[in-house]
Amino acid sequence: MKNYINILLDAEFNLHLPFECNDFSSRCIFSMMYEPLFNKNNAIYTTSSYVRNHYFNIEDFSITFEFVDEIFFSNGEKLTSTDIYKTLYYQISHKTMFSSYLDFIEGVSEFLYDGKLNVEFGIYDIPERKYVSNQM
Repeated sequence: MKNYINILLDAEFNLHLPFECNDFSSRCIFSMMYEPLFNKNNAIYTTSSYVRNHYFNIEDFSITFEFVDEIFFSNGEKLTSTDIYKTLYYQISHKTMFSSYLDFIEGVSEFLYDGKLNVEFGIYDIPERKYVSNQM
């Protein structure tokens, strides 16, 4: 039995990167394909299916995401914290249309809104984990 979906678009599919798309059709499709780190359901935040656990540190205002080991790209390669780190860093450094959603991360507001160029973002790749420092 087949288990797939085919969607006919009303316009050309513009870009292949979800955070660079600028047309409604692309955004709708990518929102189905890419899952957020957190989901909100009835005012309660829960982690997504590829986050095993998350840890809050109230001393340094950070969140650490521990990812599930069994997540793979469609070509069979394993999804790592480095992949997620590079995706977040790309979105911020290229000021994509979705970068403003990441302005809770340390240094991002200064880079996006204040024009500061030599800012260190509070995202650190730790083997098998993702560490995100945020402003509370």
